[in-house]
Amino acid sequence: MRDLFSVPEIIVEARESALKKAKPGKKPGLIWILSVLITLGVEYLGVGLALVPLLVIAVIKAIVSETGGYAFGFSSDGIMMLQLYPLFIITILFILYARFVEKRKARTLGFVKKGFLLQYVIGIIAGFAVFSLAVGIGHLTGAITIASSTDANVVTFILYCGAWIIQGMEEEVVCRGFLMTTLARRYSIPLAVIVNSVFFAAMHLLNPGIGILPFINLTLFGIFASLLFIKTNNIWVCSAVHSVWNLVQGNFYGISVSGNDQLSSFFRTTFVDGKELWNGGAFGLEGGLCVTIVLVLGCVITCLIPGKKNKTAEEE
Repeated sequence: MRDLFSVPEIIVEARESALKKAKPGKKPGLIWILSVLITLGVEYLGVGLALVPLLVIAVIKAIVSETGGYAFGFSSDGIMMLQLYPLFIITILFILYARFVEKRKARTLGFVKKGFLLQYVIGIIAGFAVFSLAVGIGHLTGAITIASSTDANVVTFILYCGAWIIQGMEEEVVCRGFLMTTLARRYSIPLAVIVNSVFFAAMHLLNPGIGILPFINLTLFGIFASLLFIKTNNIWVCSAVHSVWNLVQGNFYGISVSGNDQLSSFFRTTFVDGKELWNGGAFGLEGGLCVTIVLVLGCVITCLIPGKKNKTAEEE
């Protein structure tokens, strides 16, 4: 238990930066509700800026249509990429906020330079393996069937690789890199893990097909990613797991990503009627027991992996 909830070096550094700003006799950092509200504020500002390209295109289409010009449009894949690529703005906003408002370095958000490429590759392998295990369970339980698809090509897949890299990094920076470390400056690591994981799940409350089990699974994913962050002492592994999880789900196996429309993919997965408890139904595999089992196993295994030894130690 001591190893599980030991304080990562980057959180130690975040606490030290908060202590420098705290008044004598006062606890460092902000209370949890303010931390959540600030996270929402920066997030919504970033979302607003990220939507600009779509708004510009919508205006251009309206003008062209009004003047009787050439009608043009985007495929569902094009629209999805226009939604995903601008999300890098949100990541930048959180880095800037942490640096200039909270007076802490990007490193305290998990952007550790040493060995970052190897850490990311480890995350890629883990993300593919974990989600593929969920697909395997779905196949063994008869909840899904998989067939080849003809609507994918290498260029589209590569473009999606970049899009999901940005999207996975953005959500991990918001929830694990920023919110969790911000909470951990004042509160215990377990509390920071739970709050940021529930916050992550709540970000998907407006997604089609959301329900109790999908919400539980999203919270479990948040806990799993938080444990990866804590154990590896960086943002790279959990970001890679998140990005590859979405990539292989949507563009390899052809499964709806968190209730969104199916995308072009190399395979097409069909959900068997009557097996919604396992395959997740309208929300996709993330809403079923296949993913529940995998994420619980992932959390347990991650807990058993020895954490990275820190240069400085601090007990909860």
